Amino acid sequence: MDKEEKNNWYKPEISEALLKEISRKSDYKGLMRLGSYFFILLLCGYIAFLSINTVYVVPCFLLYGIVFGFLNAAHHELMHKSVFKSTWLNKTGLWMTSLLLGHEQIYNYYSHLQHHNFTMIEGKDIEGRPFHRPPQILTDPIDHLIKYRDSYHYSKTILFHSFGTITENAQLFVPKTKYNEMRMNAKIHLLFNCSIIVSSFILSTWIPLLLVIFPRYYGGLLHNFCSATQHTGLASNVKDHRLNSRTVLIGPVLRFLYFNMNYHIEHHLYPSVPFYSLEILHLEIKNQLPKPASSLKDAWIEIIDCLKIQMKNPDYFIQPVIKEIRG
Repeated sequence: MDKEEKNNWYKPEISEALLKEISRKSDYKGLMRLGSYFFILLLCGYIAFLSINTVYVVPCFLLYGIVFGFLNAAHHELMHKSVFKSTWLNKTGLWMTSLLLGHEQIYNYYSHLQHHNFTMIEGKDIEGRPFHRPPQILTDPIDHLIKYRDSYHYSKTILFHSFGTITENAQLFVPKTKYNEMRMNAKIHLLFNCSIIVSSFILSTWIPLLLVIFPRYYGGLLHNFCSATQHTGLASNVKDHRLNSRTVLIGPVLRFLYFNMNYHIEHHLYPSVPFYSLEILHLEIKNQLPKPASSLKDAWIEIIDCLKIQMKNPDYFIQPVIKEIRG
């Protein structure tokens, strides 16, 4: 996106000094937040491992999977290169989350950059809409539960890129100068995934699959329940993040796991602001934004009502109330 097109998108009024202050990255804050999350993930994984061959195995692995699902939020923040001040820490964290999730980072980075540059613009943003218009009453909810479409998409992309074929989507947004690096990353991902599967066969155990591969599918429910509120039911083809994104107020535990991505309008307005500063940004500009959903429950009530209408009228969308739309 060129500079002129970026300037066409709505921006709220905010002090340049404050914006500069809250955009400052911190290795300490990044390590504390990301380190705490990985500690909880490892602890849940260890408990799940200990529960094998006991009556607690299903709830323990379910808990592990739920926490694992929020790797998607951690991975997202690391793609923005805003978690740490040190580049090597961002890269290390990104490699870790990319391998665990099976998301090759070059392709994902430019796909997500496209999402930010062209949020909910039809034909350009491939990430923004988790539900079809009109909604597909059977497959959309199933995909929301296990993200089988995304999993198939990412697996196919890694496989194609590993063998040198650049996918159509990659040609849309990945610079040609990044193709070789993307291919090499895809080969590393393919090797990592194959090693997990082969180790399970060699060791005659399901444990590697249960800890790495399967949680990508069964563990994302709570994360998906949060992330689907980001844009669902809102306007397409408008250059105003107040109209195509949604902020939702949630409790501190879920906000911690979700890396503050509930402040989603704020994140799209200023994607360089680290996740640990988004609450400050929210408090500063909230009077210029639509009233946030007061809870996940309220957000989903609004979304479900919208989806019901879209079953009959696919062109319908939610129009948030805002005090003023600046030109």
